[in-house]
Amino acid sequence: MSELLSLLCKKLLLKGNNITKSFYEANKLIKSLGLLAMIRSTPMKKDVFFRGSLKQLQVCPKCETARFMEGSRSIPWKIL
Repeated sequence: MSELLSLLCKKLLLKGNNITKSFYEANKLIKSLGLLAMIRSTPMKKDVFFRGSLKQLQVCPKCETARFMEGSRSIPWKIL
């Protein structure tokens, strides 16, 4: 991510336009503005978010696919 931000800053932006040069700086800026990213795991088909009453489930109630990758208890298929 930091490499992409650096490339954008150097090659694509017109003079006078600024962007953070690293992922760390971008994250720091977002937090200082009071904006927080909410990370949610989803099954492969993105049917539901595993939060609230569904946060303990290991299988999607709609499509019955696994929440986490095969052989893992903590790596979700998708994160939004």
